[in-house]
Amino acid sequence: MHARRPFTNAGLNFIRISQYVIDPIGEDSHLNPVLGWAVVTAMGILNVLVVEDDADIRLMVGGFFRDNGCVVREAEHGQDALDVLLIERWRPNVILLDIRMPVMDGMTFLAKKREAGALSAIPVIIVSGTARAPVDGACCVLPKPVDPDDLLRAVEKHAH
Repeated sequence: MHARRPFTNAGLNFIRISQYVIDPIGEDSHLNPVLGWAVVTAMGILNVLVVEDDADIRLMVGGFFRDNGCVVREAEHGQDALDVLLIERWRPNVILLDIRMPVMDGMTFLAKKREAGALSAIPVIIVSGTARAPVDGACCVLPKPVDPDDLLRAVEKHAH
């Protein structure tokens, strides 16, 4: 593994830090240090939930954010994403959501997320080849194929 230098891209600062993985279920979450590079914003390391049925796209987008130091969870469809949020109680800073998916599509996921109360505050960025803005429950809509710089700017703007 070769060393990388700190750099800035789309307003995000990338620096070498000790990253921590937090147990999402425990009341007193324990921290596991992992040395690496991370996207650092005013709110710290970002947790990103990628909800996409196309495995290649899901792995590519997830890998892109992992390579930039984010903690990433992936879901194959809306029901998987709800399970991550409701059963596992993992809390992302932002959700990247496709619209057309099997089992539970993105629009149904958005409706169920709104019904869940506390989950309604998690921002959703739709990445879709079919959806057009505005979409109720989403902070923005990006067309597929998405430009990585546009995706980073949207995450930086909307994640909290």
